[in-house]
Amino acid sequence: MYAVISAGNLIYGPDDWNPSVFQKCLGNVSVSLPASPPDNPIEINDILIVQVSEVKPDYDAATQMLVAGPLVVSGDTASITYTVEPIPAPPPPTSGQIFAAAVNAGVQVTSTATGSLSDTYAITPDAVMNINSVIASIAAGKGLPGGGETFEYFGKSGPHNFSVTDFGNLATVIRDYVYNLQVALLTAEGGGAPSWPSAVLTIP
Repeated sequence: MYAVISAGNLIYGPDDWNPSVFQKCLGNVSVSLPASPPDNPIEINDILIVQVSEVKPDYDAATQMLVAGPLVVSGDTASITYTVEPIPAPPPPTSGQIFAAAVNAGVQVTSTATGSLSDTYAITPDAVMNINSVIASIAAGKGLPGGGETFEYFGKSGPHNFSVTDFGNLATVIRDYVYNLQVALLTAEGGGAPSWPSAVLTIP
C-alpha cells in the first residue's frame, strides 16, 4: 500500500498502487508515474509518495485476526501497526435458519421390524404433499400407487418397498415431526423458547 504525504501530513491513502489515482494528488504537476508499484519513495516538489510500512505481529489465522490501526505519518514515512484480536464467534442461527436446515436435512427413520425400511426421508413441502396424497388414496380405499400390496417409496439411499401399514407408520412419524417443527418455529418467532424436535425417528 502507498500513501501521499506532504510536510508530515497525510494527503491520500493508504491505497494500492494506482498511477492515475495518485496522479490526481499532485494537482497541476505533470509527471509520469511508473505503472508498477515503486520500491522507493517518489518525491515531487514538497509531496512524497511512499510505501506504507505494515507492522504485523504473529497470529493464529484459525482463531485470530489482524486489525489495522490508524495510519501514522512521521516525517517522510508512513506506517500502520496491526493488533491481534480473536475472531468473533459467528452469530447463532435464526429460528428460520434452524427450521430450513431441518427441512432440508429430512428425518432419519429406523424401522424396528423391517430393517430394510430404515433410511433418511425427505420432509420438504413436495415430499409431505406426496406422502399425504398416498395416505389420502389409502383412506379412500384406492390402495397404494400401482395397485399392489407394496409400492416403492424413495429414501436417501434408494427405493424401499412399503406396505399400507408400514407407509402409514412412516407418514405418522413424519406428520408429527413436521408439526412439532412448525410449532417450534412459531414459538421462536413469537418470542418463546422453542423445543426443536429430534429428527431421529422410529417406526415398527
